[in-house]
Parts: sequence; C-alpha cells; structure tokens
Amino acid sequence: MNPCTRLLSALLVSLAVTAAVCPVVGAAEVDAAETATADTLTNKATYEQRISELENRSAPYDSQLSEAYLSLGATLQTLEQHEQALEALGKAMQALRISNGLYDTQQIPVLQQQVASHAALQQWEDLDAAYHLVNYIAQKQFKVGDSRRFDALVQLGRWKMKAAAERLLTGNTDEAAVAAELYRKEISRLAAAGASADSKLQLATLYFDLAAAEFQQVQTINQLPLAAWESSSRSTTTQMQCVPVRLPDGRVSQVCTAVEVPNVSDYLISSQRKGQELGMHLEAMRTAVMDGYYALQDTGIAGEQRNQLLPEMQRLTSEYNEFITDNTTAANPRLQP
Repeated sequence: MNPCTRLLSALLVSLAVTAAVCPVVGAAEVDAAETATADTLTNKATYEQRISELENRSAPYDSQLSEAYLSLGATLQTLEQHEQALEALGKAMQALRISNGLYDTQQIPVLQQQVASHAALQQWEDLDAAYHLVNYIAQKQFKVGDSRRFDALVQLGRWKMKAAAERLLTGNTDEAAVAAELYRKEISRLAAAGASADSKLQLATLYFDLAAAEFQQVQTINQLPLAAWESSSRSTTTQMQCVPVRLPDGRVSQVCTAVEVPNVSDYLISSQRKGQELGMHLEAMRTAVMDGYYALQDTGIAGEQRNQLLPEMQRLTSEYNEFITDNTTAANPRLQP
C-alpha cells in the first residue's frame, strides 16, 4: 500500500471512530433531557389530577388545593410555560385568600414564584406589584427585626433600584426615591425597636442600600439638562443693541434694534438649583455610609458577617469620592460652594 493510500485509510478510520463516538455522547445527553422532560410532564399530569380531585370536594378551598396549584405552577415554569404557570399560581393565591384571608403569609412563596414568571415574560409592572404585595404582607404579619420582614423589604428595594437604573417601569415615579423612603422608614423602626446584634446588622445593610439609592438619584439628576430646573421666568431677555451709522450729510447717528439674548441670571439660578439637589443627595449618601459603618461596630456582630458588608461600604465610598472629584474641577464646578 502506497503512503497516500495508507493516509486515506487512516483518515477514514478516524472519521468512522469519531462518527461512532459522538452520537453516543449526544444520545446520552438527549436521553437525559427527554427523561427529565418526561418526568416533569408526569408531575404535571399528577398535579392536574390532584387538583381535579380536590376541587370536586364539598369544601374545595384549603391549603391542599393551594399547594397543588403551587406545585403545578412550579412544574409549568420548568417547562417554560410561564403564562400557564401564572394562571395556576393565581388560583393558588385565590385558594389561600378564601381559606386564610388576604394577609396570609403562605401567599409569599406563591408571589415569589409569580415574580419568576413575570421576569421571564418581562412583565415589569406585574412583577413590581408582586414585590409590593410580598412586602406589604410581611409588614403586616412580621415584627420589626424579623428576618422575613427584612428580606421582603430588601428584595423590593433592590428591585426598585434595578427598575430605576434600567428604566423598566413606565411613568414618572423615581423608583430610587421610593426605595430610599422605604429604607428610611424601616431604619427608623429598627432604631426604635432596640439594639440587638441582629438589628444592628440589618441596620447596616439598610444604611448601605439607602446610600446606593441616594447615589442612583445623584446619577439620574446629573444626567438631566439644566432646563429641568428652569424657573417660570423667560430663558431669554430683550436688549437694545446700537450701532453708529454715518448719515448722508456727514453726521453720525446711533441706530438701535431690540434683540433677544440668553438670560444669564436664569441659567445661573438653574445651575445652582441642580447643584443644590445633587449636594443634598450626596450628603444623604455620605451620612448613610457613615451610619452603616457605625452600626457594623457593634460587638455582637460576628466578624464574618461584618466582612461580608465591608466590600459594599468600600464600593459606595469609592463611588462617592470619584463623583466628587469629577464634578468639582475648574471646568465643572457644579458642587463647589
């Protein structure tokens, strides 16, 4: 056999081996995926049958029915059938409200599942409403300092921050300002409730989240044009401009014309107003970071817990310092006194 023939034979053998091996790997993966899908579909059918049995009872609305609908909703989410999942989860909510009342805490897991499907479908307004309801129920049912109440607030606040940064919600509401107000109210309640190590840790987290909300407002304000701070006065004013003109008899006379020129005083006032608003939020940010730092000094807080929050404090401090540096130069003296 000549070299070319041997090379061709080796190549054919290599291709044959590759062809034999690759489908086996792919088939295993496909089989696993098909098995998982089949199991999920089996679960779906099981939950649907269970729901049918429960609804045919004389008193269908109870926790068993809501649990079945919740399980069905989660299964439909696995199948990426989010519209159907939301329908099932809505029925789970209905069963809970009929059996346990409007503020039953068992609604919270259902609402959190709804959040996942709303996010997958990019239904931001509905997602926002679900987060608000979770927080409202937690505020009604859990005491200040309870971790479940704290988690619900933080989830809502951080969603508001994301919505503000990415402009996900319609309307003119400043979502970062909404988050800041939520944080301030809970900080006030926590401070009044006592000074346990757990509450101090919650306080520090809320202070840092408040600082982030204030800085988000700084960034939003900084991007707005000065026109947003214009007063009701005119942005231009009338001035007389005169030029000398030589008459035919040799005499010189002044010819004057009324012209519109920028109202410099109005521009300066708008710039001052913008600077004052930026300064207010920056000072609120600085104060929140410092308050969070002091809260972390509580001796009851474990070092590991403290270390988890320190990077966030350092990030906020860096953002504050960079903004101050970038906006107090000679070319941009917006924040100078």
